[in-house]
Amino acid sequence: MKQFILIILFTIIGSVAFAQKGNKDVYYGNKSYREGDLKTAVKLYQKALDVEPENKAARINLAIAQSKLLATEASAENFDKALAGNKNNPALEAKLNYDKGTALAKGKKYEPAIDAFK
Repeated sequence: MKQFILIILFTIIGSVAFAQKGNKDVYYGNKSYREGDLKTAVKLYQKALDVEPENKAARINLAIAQSKLLATEASAENFDKALAGNKNNPALEAKLNYDKGTALAKGKKYEPAIDAFK
């Protein structure tokens, strides 16, 4: 549910701010995600990050989509990058740590998952 809320939030942000480089790819990545085409969503989020590496919406949504595809290592790495860029937002930081812990637990990486949940 938390992941769905993040995706909706970033869909709204993406549709309002198409002027930022890469947001078109985030928008279509979110559309693919909603349609269940996670592989296309991952490609589009990565394309957005290739254009604008600091695109927070693309980074977070990429980590979430990778988690759904059980790409544990890549997902955890992107959650870490998203966390590094969101130190001033404790609520978002808590959600990202939770989602990172969930991704790691799905990949049977229990010790790092426990650390993320802390």
